[in-house]
Amino acid sequence: MDRPILFSTPMVRAILDGEKTMTRRIYKPRFDNWQVGDRLWVKETFALSIVGDYKQVHYRADNIPSAKWKPSIFMCRSDSRILLEITELKREELFDISETDAIREGFKDRGTFFEYFYGLNKKIDDSFSNPEVLAIGFEVLEVKK
Repeated sequence: MDRPILFSTPMVRAILDGEKTMTRRIYKPRFDNWQVGDRLWVKETFALSIVGDYKQVHYRADNIPSAKWKPSIFMCRSDSRILLEITELKREELFDISETDAIREGFKDRGTFFEYFYGLNKKIDDSFSNPEVLAIGFEVLEVKK
């Protein structure tokens, strides 16, 4: 099954550079339907330019200047350029991340990973400071040019 997944610009860059092969999301019951082999199409910050009948998609991770960036949440499937395949899934507490998995996340170590994760997930309050997450291992199937 194909599913959308949002990535921030630095994480898209890490995927494109071959540095990111895993991601974590705060666990939600809807993830129970996810399986190894499912495909994930990446939603990333983008801009569109239209000239006549021709549409061109620009991606913020490519460092192309644009005054009209659109948030990744609004990207449609046809504008996505990156397709991933899930190779592993595991539920765990966030603090259980190994040093190896932090590197697979695209970071130099666990500390840098935690800084970034909590920066993105500001709604985590003190009672959920070590939330349950779904660790998703993936491989890149396609990057459209």
